[in-house]
Amino acid sequence: MSNEYTPRKYAILHEKLCDNYRDCPAKFVCESVNKEKKLQPAILYMEDEMKIVIDKAKCSGCASCAGECGLLRIVNPYQEITRRKEFDRDPRNKMNFRLERFGCELINETYALKNLSEVKEYIENSDYNKINILEFVVKSQVTCPFQAIDVNFITGKFLQLGSYKKYVINPVNNDELESIHISYSLDHFPAILLISGGKVLGAPITTDYRIKREDERRRLEHSLELEFSKRLI
Repeated sequence: MSNEYTPRKYAILHEKLCDNYRDCPAKFVCESVNKEKKLQPAILYMEDEMKIVIDKAKCSGCASCAGECGLLRIVNPYQEITRRKEFDRDPRNKMNFRLERFGCELINETYALKNLSEVKEYIENSDYNKINILEFVVKSQVTCPFQAIDVNFITGKFLQLGSYKKYVINPVNNDELESIHISYSLDHFPAILLISGGKVLGAPITTDYRIKREDERRRLEHSLELEFSKRLI
């Protein structure tokens, strides 16, 4: 029988980039996996500090969380120092993800539409010379900024695109959801409408492009770009 020691594994977080999103999908999957095992979750949101933390003592290294977020790595004690040095060398910081992003909760109030009257007005007053973007997201279904695509990525690709606005839907307001469904034929969120000259152009674009791993980013950005291309040609 071999007496070879196998070091235990656990998750570590790229804290330099994490925006400490309260509804972190990795936190939810950790809670779900451990609930089935009748164990305490290892990923927690600390209300007092307003940040995501990992309790390494409780982490089993199952890697379910890493499948949900590209900022997590599964390591053993010998690998941890190397991985953390890689995190430190990463030239990005949280401000890279503080630009408005598709599928996220509102980051900058400049882009906010506060009610359905403002949504209607934004559509009716849209310029014929530009194609504007109107995004609908449901508050309970938003993703964290790290997993979302920058709005500027799309607006920089197409010269005919104008302004961008976002409306965050209250999920408990069934009348509002029904009104949006009737007015704009939307039943899946997040969703994008392209508008010009007071009219909605073509079918809505679904913006459910959640980037679970960093190596998916370019592929998903390209997929969203293609969706815009189909409607703008």
